[in-house]
Amino acid sequence: MSILRNFIFTSSSGKLEGNLTNFVLLSTVLFWKKRLSNSNVFLSYSRMRNLIFTMFLLISQAVFASEWENIADVNFINDCVENGGELFFATSGGIVEFDPYSRNWRVFTNIDGVAGLDVNCVALSPSGELWYGSSNGALGYLSGNSFINFPDFRFSGIGINDICPSGNVFWLATSKGISLFRRMSDFQVGEIAGNFWGLGELPRESPVFSVTLFDGRIWGGGEDIVVAADTSYETVNLSAPDNWESFGISGQVNRFFAWDGTLFAGTSNGVYRLEDTVFSLVGLERDDVFDLFVRADSLYAATAWGLYRSVDGEDWRRLSSAPKKAHCGVVLADTAWVGYHRGYGFITDEEVVRYIFPSPCGYGFSGVYISGDDIYLAAKPYGASYRKNGEWVSLTTYNPMPDGEDVPVGSRIISSWAILPDRNGAIWIGTWGQGLLVMYPDDIQWSVFADSTGPVSTARGVGANYEVIPELGEDSEGNIWAFVFDPANDTAIVVWNHSALDSFPYSEPDSSNAYFFTRNELSSANFQSFLFDSGKLWLGYIDGGLDCLDYGGTLSDRSDDVLTHFSTDDGLPSNMVNDLALDKDGRLWIATDQGLCYYDPSYGFIQQVALPNDLSLNVLAVAIDRWDDKWVGTSDGACVIFADNISTQTIRSSFSLTGDVDEHSGLISDYVSGIHINDDHGIVTFITDRGLSSLLIAETSADEISLLVYPNPFVIEYDSPSELTVSGVPLDAEVFIYTSSGELVHYFPKWTVGFDTKVHWDGRNGSGELVASGIYIVVARGDSSTGKAKFAIVR
Repeated sequence: MSILRNFIFTSSSGKLEGNLTNFVLLSTVLFWKKRLSNSNVFLSYSRMRNLIFTMFLLISQAVFASEWENIADVNFINDCVENGGELFFATSGGIVEFDPYSRNWRVFTNIDGVAGLDVNCVALSPSGELWYGSSNGALGYLSGNSFINFPDFRFSGIGINDICPSGNVFWLATSKGISLFRRMSDFQVGEIAGNFWGLGELPRESPVFSVTLFDGRIWGGGEDIVVAADTSYETVNLSAPDNWESFGISGQVNRFFAWDGTLFAGTSNGVYRLEDTVFSLVGLERDDVFDLFVRADSLYAATAWGLYRSVDGEDWRRLSSAPKKAHCGVVLADTAWVGYHRGYGFITDEEVVRYIFPSPCGYGFSGVYISGDDIYLAAKPYGASYRKNGEWVSLTTYNPMPDGEDVPVGSRIISSWAILPDRNGAIWIGTWGQGLLVMYPDDIQWSVFADSTGPVSTARGVGANYEVIPELGEDSEGNIWAFVFDPANDTAIVVWNHSALDSFPYSEPDSSNAYFFTRNELSSANFQSFLFDSGKLWLGYIDGGLDCLDYGGTLSDRSDDVLTHFSTDDGLPSNMVNDLALDKDGRLWIATDQGLCYYDPSYGFIQQVALPNDLSLNVLAVAIDRWDDKWVGTSDGACVIFADNISTQTIRSSFSLTGDVDEHSGLISDYVSGIHINDDHGIVTFITDRGLSSLLIAETSADEISLLVYPNPFVIEYDSPSELTVSGVPLDAEVFIYTSSGELVHYFPKWTVGFDTKVHWDGRNGSGELVASGIYIVVARGDSSTGKAKFAIVR
């Protein structure tokens, strides 16, 4: 049964629901708003709600639960705090709650109310509440299993870098200075008590990175400066720069820490200590010090070069076994837990250990391959990663084998751009500047296909040994296609014949085992997207429009190849083609940076498609599900265009600052660069610049089918004949339409379903009368499958 055919709404608990009641309300409001737009009648949202309240009494039970799952990199850890024996890590992918004893953990994302996933800081209030601040200005605290948020800073675009609680007030280091936030006691209400953006000699509205209370004063750290003022904000005008004392210091002040009655500062140029009225350098000069903490009477510094220990705050000794890029630390039961650039770990007297949370590596994915529950990700400079059988594996480095010599794995960072697992279990990785890599199972040596060893050529104009492979694909026969960006040797596409991929390691491509397409055979070699289509290859370019390469399904015979080119002269909105998809009618849907369109081969024309008015025209992705709905991703949200190609619904992140509240959902980010649809499981996955968001849109079983009903709601007007369409109906099914109380109003006998798997209804019952407004149920029952769906009628 379909559990989402309309839209997804966010409830106050953070759980997401497909609420048919709200959807019908919204649709009816929009319908009447449009009808009355040219009149002098004003009909408010609340009046319209009252006007149709009776109708919604009928549909109060028409609520279908829907599920979002967000996956992000939580191994880039910015801050940590201990609370009740558990650790909370502020990461670039949300907040991680970690039990150090059982090693169980969970991630809080926007689904749980975290309104900004790039979390810079976490802190405990005096009452024990966990507070967080994010780079987008999100500020909130954990209440039960979800977060309560205060939107003031987020709406103002002011990022939060650090939090210092004091009673019911919170001093905040922000992207524009220092702010004071006041929490109303026993209420989920708060207010900004003051924004202090002129701080001594710090230039006005400059960022402050760290804030603390020490010796009765509030201290803030900026770039090459520390400022301090009396905390009596009610009697002292902290908006006046002269009321802040300034101290010189070298570097960005990342963290303050009070130890043994003295204030220390960790900066991007070492550790400083306050001595009378001067901050003096006491160690680790030219090291980026991110955090300071105390364990067993020693001061520890988490730095870019690892962990250091000092017993007096002056002489520092590096822990030789500690990994580099330590970002933060906290002590629990004499064990220091550390957050790193990649993962977390702990320190005891005997050992230093690091772990990795099972999650993707990086974000801003340029290449994604999804098959069932397995996910393969290319994350540009962050490397590549994949989840197979529920386990995540990171591929950040590889063995390049220069001149045929073995070099230890881990000697070279992967800058991955495309990723593809083949049928034999090997993983192909297209890189930006490092050629084409192939990783084999069972720890077999990597293969590297690059200019020095084969036809995968270096990019034109950038010198030797800089090969760019932005796209990889496997066609229906198992041939592997590698697209070479702007090649110096003019070999733009290399195709490994599937018969040559029968043993590891794979051979270099040559005329005996591969096929080649040159730049001259195409309109461009600046590849951006591609699509296989029954013996044809569609190619989208960064600046060269669209090609259709019809090779007749015969790679070995090039004599019958036909190339057809499309550009803005032929109706494309732009010559930058970001993505391609085919619908059930054989039309090619084309995503460009200036809008969405489709090419209809039956008529030979390109038709531009209107998106919801509030969506960006920078269309980055398009995908089509089994109901023929078109899912569209843009740089400012996503939408679904239903199968009638008229009805649409916008989808945005729950913390988006644009769009209406009804558009907000569990989407992890509004920048949607890719969309993948798993029709077998009824899942749509959005690829964004912050991670992956997967939405369950339908639940199916062997004998259960999902029906699409549109338009929904079905608006019936006497002077404007219209039809309701039920799509996805088995050819052998009989179709019944019932009222919500179970009364049969219309019946379609068996074998009356069209070959397009659709039935059409004019809204009349068996007596030829138009039915009343309300909620209706359509049931399709075939010999081996059944399906049902709910819809609304508005008269």
